[in-house]
Amino acid sequence: MAHSSFERAGRAVTWFGKLSLVSALLTSACSSSVDLSTSPRLTKGTGPDELGVIDEQVDSIVTDVSRIYWIGTHWISDSIAHSSLHGCDKRDCAGSFLTYGTGFDGFGLSVIGDRLYWISDGTGGPGLRIQSCNVAGCDVEPHTVSLDLLGSVQTGTFSGDSAYLCTDIGDGQGVIRVPLSGDPPITLGSVELGCGPLAVYGDYLYWMSPSTSGATQLSRAQRARIDGTGPVEDLARDLEVPGVPSPYYGRIQYHFSPFALHASDMYWAQGTLRGSIARCPASGCSSAPETIVDPVHSPVNVMLDGADIYWVHSMPDQSYAISACATAHCEPRLLVQGMASSEAFATDDAYLYTATTTQRVDPDVYWKSGSSRIRRVPK
Repeated sequence: MAHSSFERAGRAVTWFGKLSLVSALLTSACSSSVDLSTSPRLTKGTGPDELGVIDEQVDSIVTDVSRIYWIGTHWISDSIAHSSLHGCDKRDCAGSFLTYGTGFDGFGLSVIGDRLYWISDGTGGPGLRIQSCNVAGCDVEPHTVSLDLLGSVQTGTFSGDSAYLCTDIGDGQGVIRVPLSGDPPITLGSVELGCGPLAVYGDYLYWMSPSTSGATQLSRAQRARIDGTGPVEDLARDLEVPGVPSPYYGRIQYHFSPFALHASDMYWAQGTLRGSIARCPASGCSSAPETIVDPVHSPVNVMLDGADIYWVHSMPDQSYAISACATAHCEPRLLVQGMASSEAFATDDAYLYTATTTQRVDPDVYWKSGSSRIRRVPK
């Protein structure tokens, strides 16, 4: 089962710091002029749940019915890195491994139908833009859906026939819907202090933003109608979902995807050292949020899959792990340890897909030639 954006917030938010550092080193994604021989190769895994091993850090994973796709970063030296976009068939990953392109300068990777979509930060070409290519491969330059988006995009996600972005609008910031058909963008609302991860659920776009109190460790949940009518609504305030001041953008950023929506409820990770997973109705919290599991050591990411919720959390050695439980009655179970990245997980009907490493993962230090194992773990 491919995950739609109402089940998990957009993946773009983990990329801002890394893209600012790495993107100056990269060329345009999926270009026919790129020498793919320099891209890391996938070798067959040795364990029963290993799809393959690749000499790079796997940063993000998405799936469709038959394939998985991921973005990986390979450090050549202390100052030179290459990011690549890969994919393979779930039944024979090593035998069907495909590199769509090196020099990947995008974020917010999503698969819709038979096409991959991402938001490009404009390295090696025009300004910010939405791009796509067929899942069968990028033999030529990727198709550009929208050129020269105004301002800097803080975060974005895809749902249905549109991209949803938090971006500069005039002298402030706001959320917009960009039809993939190329029609003009539609402004959905303005935000005071920027916004973090986005998710579409029903007729609404949801996001996290810094609290109006000015405290960087507190956030609020908001939403706006995707047709552009109606005001921006506050759903919950003073949530313990910390934002991080960004030296690149001069505003608060969220370096994780801390919330998800499903079955009329909103779930989020209370990302403190002694954190928790909480929820309230997607229409708004009329009372105190309900805590479904506590304590959780520094949770940073959540995803819903049917009646189960999965979350990524820190371990004492600073690595990441995945735990899960049923939303109706949560009895946490540890599924995976040693994740390569907090964004490297996705699910289908039968499996959890992730990437792990035996190297120490420090979220504040970039790897220099990491190695990741692509894994498929029964749910």
